[in-house]
Amino acid sequence: MNSKLIYYIIIIFISAVIGCGAPVENNTTLSGNIEIPGTLSGSAEGPLFIAISKSDNIEDIMNDPVNSILYVSAIDRSKMTFSFNLADAGLQSGETVFLFAFADNDYSGGVPYPTPGDVVGFYVNQETLSTGFRLSEEGNNVLINVNRLQYDISPEIIGIIDSTESGEITLIAYAGDFSSTDFTSLNVNAVIGYKKIQKGMYPCQFNLKVMPYGYNTPIQGVYVIALLDRNGNGIPDGGDAIGFPVESETGSYPLAITVTDGTVAIPAIKFKIEVADDPDPSLPPLRLIGSFNPPDGYNAASKPVSIVVVKGTDPNTVFENLKYLENFSGFYYSILPAGDTEFAITLPRTDFAPGDNVFVIALWDKDFTSGVPKATQNDMVGFLQNKNSFEYSIVLQDNDNNIVKTASEYTVNGTSGYSFSVDRIMYEHDAKIKFKLEKGSLTDSEFANGNRVIITAVWDTGTVSTGYVITMDKIIASVNITISHDIGATTTDWYTMPVIPALYKDIPALSGPDLMINNVWILAVLDSNGNGKPDSGEKIGFYWKRDLSTFFIYMPDKLPAPLSDGNTFLQKTVRFSNNTY
Repeated sequence: MNSKLIYYIIIIFISAVIGCGAPVENNTTLSGNIEIPGTLSGSAEGPLFIAISKSDNIEDIMNDPVNSILYVSAIDRSKMTFSFNLADAGLQSGETVFLFAFADNDYSGGVPYPTPGDVVGFYVNQETLSTGFRLSEEGNNVLINVNRLQYDISPEIIGIIDSTESGEITLIAYAGDFSSTDFTSLNVNAVIGYKKIQKGMYPCQFNLKVMPYGYNTPIQGVYVIALLDRNGNGIPDGGDAIGFPVESETGSYPLAITVTDGTVAIPAIKFKIEVADDPDPSLPPLRLIGSFNPPDGYNAASKPVSIVVVKGTDPNTVFENLKYLENFSGFYYSILPAGDTEFAITLPRTDFAPGDNVFVIALWDKDFTSGVPKATQNDMVGFLQNKNSFEYSIVLQDNDNNIVKTASEYTVNGTSGYSFSVDRIMYEHDAKIKFKLEKGSLTDSEFANGNRVIITAVWDTGTVSTGYVITMDKIIASVNITISHDIGATTTDWYTMPVIPALYKDIPALSGPDLMINNVWILAVLDSNGNGKPDSGEKIGFYWKRDLSTFFIYMPDKLPAPLSDGNTFLQKTVRFSNNTY
């Protein structure tokens, strides 16, 4: 669209179409509203125009406007509306057209057309992700947000679709964020490239033009998504395939790329997942409503906090993958406005359902730029945790799940004993504690294979005695295990307990850049009732000492050396005693 002559030809062509041939009775109208966001009102001062194309292919419009553009009309700024008869544009009901509006800031008379510096907006169907609008006999009303500044760029993404499946594929370049594993839930204002292709049964090459609207290069955090319409209905729905480039063969989350002005080659697109079936529309929203206690330094000028919801049962799996949320089969995140502590988020029923066990995490990603937030060194996190029951997760109930702050604690759906404070610091390490259990004072039946044991490593600068009460903030590692040993043996096999990467802020965990934790104690609780938490009356064990200072009685002892990165093999067993929790 770089020649005013082109638009004079278009107007002549339209007039010819309207003025010749047999008259057609067509009273159907196309009408709508134009909106310009306040943030761009100062950049969209030129006259407004609405344009119609017969193609919903962005590349066709950019490359061949003469054969694509059908109609151009001025918009009255005092009304910000448009309405005209389809016959005036040579259109019929049932046709699919492309609608776009623009503020022509350098307009000086003649035929208008968008150029760099203008502000552009176009219609995008949220359901199909298509830029095409199907005209209806019953009337047509649309809203177009003129919300994208046009830049003087012409990027192109090239690559290969590595699949033997055939069918219609929609390629999308997306500069927004995904809040869950539902990759069809897109912010249409962040779609910066769109193309449909027919693919055969062999891998094929593709090129995808990036539109020069809304984002200037370099554009970071861009995802390329391929939607394979297996059932041919033109809508991303249950059973359709979703493909994207990934970081490795085993990756399951789209690779974010940086788009520069020019040609950008990306790794091969592979179809990794299927679109989930839509949930029952009659079901009520599944929501989380609440707030968290913020850390020092968190305000409207800082990086935002994200509320992350992960489906799972094993805390250590969640802890170890805080940096790679995309590894979870079901997760959702919502990035709050910086400084906000209250949230109300709706979980997608394609990923979550009442009865699911979920972890609710507040993540302050201090170096966040775009995409999925990642918990890395020195970031801060907070877990919604019950300090009475030693639980890091909750069970979703239908409708609203309320996280309510009281004077001294939080309640979740009416249950007390919770805390939700962003008070843990992330450390990048791979520290693990290797240990064996020793029967000690347990009976044969108590030390039988298959019995459950809770092992916990705590940080404490005081003396840990046999009457010690574990508090969650002091826990640096924990694991639930089953006893396993050879027949007649009094010690077990080796077990591994990973150290939590997010440690309470008051725990000194570094010596220079290296992980170095002093004052670590290892405790065990025989989980007699199998409820996964230490209860009064259950037998306890500990990493021990037995010498003259203890009158040769087995007593708890802290580890003789600081806990560091990598594997730490305990020199002695974790031995059970006659004492109880």
